[in-house]
Amino acid sequence: MHLSHREKSFIYKYRLHMIIITHPETIDEEAFWINALLDHGLERLHIRKPGYTAAAIDGLIRQIDARYYDRLVLHQQHQLAGAFGMSRTHYTEEQRNDTTFMDADQALILSTSVHTIEAFNGLNKRFSYAFMSPVYESISKPGYRPATDLWTQIKQRTNTAVALVALGGISPANIAATLNGGFDEVALMGSIWKQKQSPLAVYQQCRNQQTNLQDNKHV
Repeated sequence: MHLSHREKSFIYKYRLHMIIITHPETIDEEAFWINALLDHGLERLHIRKPGYTAAAIDGLIRQIDARYYDRLVLHQQHQLAGAFGMSRTHYTEEQRNDTTFMDADQALILSTSVHTIEAFNGLNKRFSYAFMSPVYESISKPGYRPATDLWTQIKQRTNTAVALVALGGISPANIAATLNGGFDEVALMGSIWKQKQSPLAVYQQCRNQQTNLQDNKHV
């Protein structure tokens, strides 16, 4: 069954997802852990490798089980999406200045990044969701912390067509507060790749927090 962009966005908006972003650099056993996370139910894996060539990203994708290609989101080398049958691409704030990509393929599901609620409120509904960061002090970038109070900002949210995803410093300890504070979803990076525990162990802790919160809301 073919779903329209509007239908796909509706399904996304009303179902809790968890997003993980890859480490920006190459790490040991990366493909192994990516496959393990996807095997255990991860819904979205953002491949963000700023320094990678198309060949390098191609090589990483080929190490991921093809069953999961529909869960992958490309940040760079977007042209590879079609080659692997992927339907999701991510765009930076700078890339949004060139709006031609939004009309290129209506089947693509788009996401982007913002740092202020003003930028978020102005987003085209063509975007399914947007990262807002940093919410807390970054785990992967020590010293990178919110310049303004995002909790006050999100009270001024007027854009309900695009899902608001918290990024930056998200961990098992603050997921419940983050989702209760006005964010629709959470995205993980440093907490997954920068901890002493395995990526899978941290993911499962985060998933448990998210599931408990969702269950409590339905009691």
